[in-house]
This record gives sequence, C-alpha cells and structure tokens, in this order.
Amino acid sequence: MSSRLCRESFNSEFNRRTMIDGAARLLKRFPDGVPMGACEEMERKSRVLPVPLEDSLFIAARNATPEPSVARKYRWTQGYQGAIPPGVLVIRWAARWEYDKGPERLLCILRGLKSKGVDFLLNLMGQSFHSCPEALMRIQRDFAQHLLVVGYVQNAETYRDILRNSHVFLSTAQHEV
Repeated sequence: MSSRLCRESFNSEFNRRTMIDGAARLLKRFPDGVPMGACEEMERKSRVLPVPLEDSLFIAARNATPEPSVARKYRWTQGYQGAIPPGVLVIRWAARWEYDKGPERLLCILRGLKSKGVDFLLNLMGQSFHSCPEALMRIQRDFAQHLLVVGYVQNAETYRDILRNSHVFLSTAQHEV
C-alpha cells in the first residue's frame, strides 16, 4: 500500500475514516518498512465524493401535477390513499431493508415528527430480503396512514418520479451518520 501513488475517493466520510483508521491499525503491526506519515498523507490526499444525482431529479416536469399519476399506481394499499394536500412534507427513504440502514433511527424520527404535529407522508422504499427489521414492520403498522409507496420500485422512471416529487430524501444508514 502506497498512498504516494494515487488519490483515493470515497462515497462517505464513514468509509473514508474506516479506511484510514484500518490502515493505521494494520501498519502498527508491521515491524519495519512502513513509510513515515503514510496515513497522514492518505488523509490529506483522500476525499469524499457524494453519489451524483441527475439535475433532472430536482426539477419538476413542466406539466407535473403535485402528485405524479405514475407513482399513484404504486401506492401501498394499506397506506394513505388521498390526494397529497398542500403543505404536507413528503419524505422519501430508500435503502435495503436491513439493520445497517438505520431503520430504528427512522422509526425515532417518525415518532418525533408525529409528536410535534408535523404533517408528513413517507415513501418507504427499498428491497427486503430474508428477514425484515422489526422497526420497518412497526413503521408499516404504526404509521400506515402516513405511507405512500412501500417496498421496492423496479421501474426507473417511477423511481425518479417519486424522488422528484418528494421534498426530502432521508438517509439513516449507519455509514452516513
């Protein structure tokens, strides 16, 4: 490993820090031959480059309605079915339905919003695998009337429509904290 040879880019500060701290622990085990300041140089040369998003995801379509008809057919049948009223915060959370994506943190945030009387709706998106974290099951149970789209959306245009028509994209993943 030679940090002098290249510049490293990471998609989050968590991943950057994990690499630098891990390298420091590893290099402490080497008896000799470790270049002085290797980790410090790696720290100086590395950077975080957030995942890029297309500009079109932030620009509403010219003829867009406040609620895209394409996404309406993906509504969760047990969730909110009405028109989205003006002034209601539309949140989008999209991640694999696994523990490292912070579903407990999401549950706490939703409870806080509800306790403060914030009007919100949530697109709870992502792919579920073998087991679903209890927090996500509880969200579906306790916040059903706040849920719009629930689960995995395979169609890319629908996915973009939902993203474009949400006010906030919320990430609770442990590696992004």
